Amino acid sequence: MSAPLSTISLVLDVPPSLNNAFLNVAGRGRILSPRYRAWQADAHRSVIAQHVGPRLVAPPYTVTLSMPVKLRGDLDNRIKGVLDLMKKAGVMTDDADVVEIVARKNCATPRKCAVQVSTAR
Repeated sequence: MSAPLSTISLVLDVPPSLNNAFLNVAGRGRILSPRYRAWQADAHRSVIAQHVGPRLVAPPYTVTLSMPVKLRGDLDNRIKGVLDLMKKAGVMTDDADVVEIVARKNCATPRKCAVQVSTAR
């Protein structure tokens, strides 16, 4: 197995707000919304396409997110989706190991976000 990386940088579609990520369904409880599930699947494929080979970054983690300048809604409602995706895509072992998050509305590309996961120093 390859040694963990110290940093990985990715560009993804902006995740849906957590306000739209889950649905309450009688008899089933809380489930992922179709929109959120589709974003997760597309973003996962994007991580693989952008970084062939080992993707695991060594913990603990610092995560930097650059969301679109004209992002509608709260910036903090987008963070959890990205962190969950990084775990699912094998970039992080566990999002509980994140010790620092920096999130900004400074990405000039509409509907895209830049994500950097680094080993914290």
